[in-house]
Amino acid sequence: MLFSCCDDADLKLKLPIMAWLPYSAEQEIKFKSQAGDTISFLATTQEFNEKGNDKACGTYNIQTIQTTLTSPSDSTVKTVISVSHEVVVGIKVYNPVNQRSNLNIKFNTVSELFISDDFRDKYFLEAQMDGKTYQQVLHVYGDRRTGNLLFADILYAKNIGLIGFKTFDDKWYYLL
Repeated sequence: MLFSCCDDADLKLKLPIMAWLPYSAEQEIKFKSQAGDTISFLATTQEFNEKGNDKACGTYNIQTIQTTLTSPSDSTVKTVISVSHEVVVGIKVYNPVNQRSNLNIKFNTVSELFISDDFRDKYFLEAQMDGKTYQQVLHVYGDRRTGNLLFADILYAKNIGLIGFKTFDDKWYYLL
C-alpha cells in the first residue's frame, strides 16, 4: 500500500498563527512618545499563495497573509508583518524607494525560535512596556536607517501587534 502526503500538500495557515496578525484592513494604529509626540500607521492587508516545491509532492501552495503598516509621516518606509508556512511570523521594515532594509526577521511560533539571525533579537513569554504587561513578545533590533521613520527597536506581541518602538534618536513610542 502506498501512502502519500501529496493529497493535502498545500500549506494552509493554522488558526493559532492568525493571532500573530491582529490587524484589519484600513485600521489605524496610534503611538505616543513620553514627550507627547504621536505617530500613526494605516494597515493594509493582502492574502496570496507563495509556491513551494519538493521531490515527493512537486509544486504546492503556501498560504500567506501580510499586513503593511505605513505612516503618513514617512510613507516611503513600509513595515510588513506576515504569517506563512503554517507557523512562521515575519517582520520586515524597508524602504522600497532606495531598496534599504531596516530589519527583517522570521520567527517559528511552534519552536519559539528565530529562523533568522537571532544574536540580538529575543522572544519573551511576558514583557512590560509603558506600565503594561504583554504576553508572547518579540523584541527585534533594527540595524539601518531607512528614512525619517526609523526603528532601532520594536516590540511586537501576539494578539496585539506592534506595541512599541524606539527610533534611532532614542525616543520610545508606545501603543495608545
